[in-house]
Amino acid sequence: MIFTSSFSILIDFELMISCFLKFSFIILLDKFRLIFFLSVILISFRVFFFRQSYIKKDKYFLRFHVLLSSFVLSIIILIFSPNLISILLGWDGLGIRSYLLVIYYSRKKSFNSGIVTILSNRVGDALILVSVCYFIMLENINLNIIFFNSFFEMISIILLILFAACTKRAQIPFRA
Repeated sequence: MIFTSSFSILIDFELMISCFLKFSFIILLDKFRLIFFLSVILISFRVFFFRQSYIKKDKYFLRFHVLLSSFVLSIIILIFSPNLISILLGWDGLGIRSYLLVIYYSRKKSFNSGIVTILSNRVGDALILVSVCYFIMLENINLNIIFFNSFFEMISIILLILFAACTKRAQIPFRA
């Protein structure tokens, strides 16, 4: 099902309906998401172009290319999805790929940084899982059509997601 307006396009695929929860895969296109998508694509293109010069003769060139491509794909899933479950899939994909990219060169310093990265990602994943449970209690997992019962509920879920985002982006104190 496709809904359009002058500002956004919403594409909705119903995947599962149970007795108390409807799960659908939603792609939301609006001008801000498209600008962010184009920025990610531009930066990714530059990274892919630059990697030709410094990793071209590497033995595991294809592995690095696949890791980088899947990292970008995880970011794109995060950009276009307002559904909390698909955000969790993109989020976890981003965490695993960032860990694998950090430890790519197999040095002691990169392994230590990789451990810090994976631990901080697990903290963020736990916070996102708590927010998923909270949204399931509200009987909806789509972020664009959620209604909160009180101001406290809204602030608490926003703080959970904001703190989880800080762990994923390696903000202080979660940086390697």
